[in-house]
Amino acid sequence: MSGYTIQDIDVIRKKSGISYQEAVALLEYHNGNLAHALIDLERNGKLRQEETTEKKKAAGGKKSVMSFLQTLYRMRFVIRREHTDIVNLSVIYCAICLIFAPYLVIFSCVLALILGYRFSFTRHDTSFDKTDLEDTFHHAADNVKSSIGDMTRGFTDAFSGQSAKTTETENTGSFYSARENQQNGFKAAAPEIRTPRKVQSQDGSVSFEENGDGYASATIE
Repeated sequence: MSGYTIQDIDVIRKKSGISYQEAVALLEYHNGNLAHALIDLERNGKLRQEETTEKKKAAGGKKSVMSFLQTLYRMRFVIRREHTDIVNLSVIYCAICLIFAPYLVIFSCVLALILGYRFSFTRHDTSFDKTDLEDTFHHAADNVKSSIGDMTRGFTDAFSGQSAKTTETENTGSFYSARENQQNGFKAAAPEIRTPRKVQSQDGSVSFEENGDGYASATIE
């Protein structure tokens, strides 16, 4: 009989997640040697990846920071003129601007008040709940590239006299929709053929009579 205990089985199950029957069979194969059984599990990739305490603390700290930033992102600072929102900024962006350009921010706020703009603060704007701030940070380069591309196209359309709406309309056609319509039996209307009934000529007149078989006979008088 192999020399192993119930504690050895529990160790294997905790480190690999296998069943009791499989753990017993594994220990039987290695004659009750727990070290050899663990090595066998490691070679076959069956050991669970255990996170260290430091990694768990780092992951928890990162999650807490992102949660805090997400809360600040939903806090919005809005500048409104009558019933129209002119600016809708997160508290994070406002704080960064205030740190790096405090005089410019203060001057802009005073000027906006003089011009009749009104300020408001929203603690939790539900329209930004679906925005994942961490995913936005990961795709920051793509977002900047896309925004610059949109601005460039807008300036190009403005200088060329072509509106952005017209450009967008021209690009909304679908090759697949057109092909589907064609396959469903959509055909253009057949051209209308008109046959003259009487034609005046120098030698007299020409009259046409339809025979009903797709042909017509002409009589010259």
